[in-house]
Amino acid sequence: MDITIIPSIMRRKNWLNGARLQDIWFSQPANASPAAGTPETQTIRMDSWALTFSRCKQVYDAMIRNRVWRSEEGRKNIGKWLSQSGRLSMQRQSFGNLNQSVPALNREFIYESPVGSLFDSLDDMYAALGKFNLRVVVAGSVSGLTMPTVSSRRSRFLAQIDRVGIYIFDSFDFNGFQPLGFWSAVYQDVSVAPSTGYDLVQNSDYRDWRAKNNRGGDFYVFSDLKVITLNPPDTFELPPDI
Repeated sequence: MDITIIPSIMRRKNWLNGARLQDIWFSQPANASPAAGTPETQTIRMDSWALTFSRCKQVYDAMIRNRVWRSEEGRKNIGKWLSQSGRLSMQRQSFGNLNQSVPALNREFIYESPVGSLFDSLDDMYAALGKFNLRVVVAGSVSGLTMPTVSSRRSRFLAQIDRVGIYIFDSFDFNGFQPLGFWSAVYQDVSVAPSTGYDLVQNSDYRDWRAKNNRGGDFYVFSDLKVITLNPPDTFELPPDI
């Protein structure tokens, strides 16, 4: 099967984001390293698209409800980030500029939750992202509570989180083994099960196409940033072992 017709089949099924990301991949110079590709930031939108899918909305709602930024993992990662950036002192210091681009903010994410599985229904989210992650960044301030003493050699710090940002991160690549469904040029359709007139497409088909055509570039995908203002701010002590 000629895999370059897959975007047109996706458009026929109104899987517009999946088709757009496929078009981008086919148009790029050959590249098997997503980190070396140009990040795609214009296609995936949180409110108008991603959160209209129940599997994404359920994970997102659970992250907000559970305040994952103050989980053990979240607090530990916030502490490490602030320590590495030299912001831990007795003086109050602000952190987190959520006006940065999402690829820049991605260096500062403090928590992530996976979304999706290989067994999800075939839809635009599956076509565009398959399995992906929701990541969390934060903005606020930090101040010292106590300095080290003879009896306690560790400082204590209080973090105040004013705003939380959540976004989608995914790697658009065809590495490893993965079946991608049964596609039909005749019926302009796709199925999860084999059938007459349908051909199995796998990651390896995209790699073979790249080798033959010297095009097909892997890249990272970022959504826009959905920002939540916390009122009142969320305040907690950072773990002592940062």
